[in-house]
Amino acid sequence: VTGVQTCALPILLSEKFPRFEFLYSLKCNPYTPIVDFIASRGFGADAASVEEVIIANKAGLSYEKVLYSSPGKTRRNIEKALDKSIIVADSYNELFMINDVAKQMKLHIKVGLRINPDYTMNIEKGSSSKFGVDEETLIKQRDFINSLTNIKIVGIHVHLCSQVLDHYLLYRYYEKIFEVALFCSDVMGWRLEVINFGGGLGIVYSSLDDNPLDLKQLSDECENLFRRFRNKFNARLIIETGRFVVCATGQ
Repeated sequence: VTGVQTCALPILLSEKFPRFEFLYSLKCNPYTPIVDFIASRGFGADAASVEEVIIANKAGLSYEKVLYSSPGKTRRNIEKALDKSIIVADSYNELFMINDVAKQMKLHIKVGLRINPDYTMNIEKGSSSKFGVDEETLIKQRDFINSLTNIKIVGIHVHLCSQVLDHYLLYRYYEKIFEVALFCSDVMGWRLEVINFGGGLGIVYSSLDDNPLDLKQLSDECENLFRRFRNKFNARLIIETGRFVVCATGQ
């Protein structure tokens, strides 16, 4: 099972979702041969630490293929990752720090911002989160964001839930992220180059009551979304795999 699962799932995802790029979540398993293989299939890296950024670079992944997103980054973390990854800020304070580091280094860089949307995975009313900036605060912070002279927000990142087995929930979730992206483009004035839909792809472990995620159905629904929104953006559409491509290995 180990070899078959590890090899087949990255290929399957690429075939089913040709409009999307995928990021392998290094925190799931940073073992070098696995990272090398998944990188060879065209996947990028979702890095949750500077060490994971470095692992991704050693696997041959270029700056734009590595998204460094985690809460609580330090100034030293930012300095070490600035030229090795696209940094996704998790707060307004991180935006300020990234801008300050870039200013001291006499650089102008592109960054992403994690947004906590005003809805849940079940499309109910959302609430504040310890991760990201709340969607409803963006307008209030527009002047502050525009004052940051050495960074430019070109990407958004939303992540609400993992282990989702219902394709329709994921479809509705992706649809909502497109709507957030429209707000960021039309109201905030950001020219988005990256829309990171986060993870959510679930896999059955042992429950007899669970059905596997229907990738074919989700693929069709994502194609419909792409057709609806393709004239609105010229951005990379990204899904994080989470544990999806490796959690069945070793069984």
